[in-house]
Amino acid sequence: VEQNAEPRATLINDKGLIMGANSAFTPNLRHQNPQISFEVGAPRNLRVLFANEEKEYDAQIVAKDTKLDLVFLQITHLGDRQVTGVDLTGENEPSIGQELFTVSRLARAFDNAPALGRLYVTSIVEKPRRMWGISGSVGGAGVPVFDHSGQPVGVISMQSGAAGVSGQGGQARPFILPLK
Repeated sequence: VEQNAEPRATLINDKGLIMGANSAFTPNLRHQNPQISFEVGAPRNLRVLFANEEKEYDAQIVAKDTKLDLVFLQITHLGDRQVTGVDLTGENEPSIGQELFTVSRLARAFDNAPALGRLYVTSIVEKPRRMWGISGSVGGAGVPVFDHSGQPVGVISMQSGAAGVSGQGGQARPFILPLK
């Protein structure tokens, strides 16, 4: 079974390292008959496109975190192409109630148009790791989050609670991971 997809991801350095949602690179194959199962392999033939350009760049998965739903890809050969990634090296922390923003792109069918999302910090969580709860136009895992001045404050990840715990245990929900 072959499946094509166009997940969105973010360039995070000038060497061609890209961050996105791991779930976007994991095939979601199901059959109506529960007695039929599939063996799913790793994604092959990964190609990167920059906005509306036609040139494709080969890439490979170099790391992934299934607990945070993050994947990292490396473009294998940029050639003469110069790229600039989002600088995620700061330590800018948001506060509860703060308005934040995401920037992504719509699908190719919608001209890869840039899209702005707005969200708010609703909580600070310390366990299983420090992160900020959010609501609003969140976007997917791997999307950088920015403050009003355009400085990144973190990255959206999907975090699952502990299964079997009352409340929202076992259910994944979006959070902002700190940059550090």
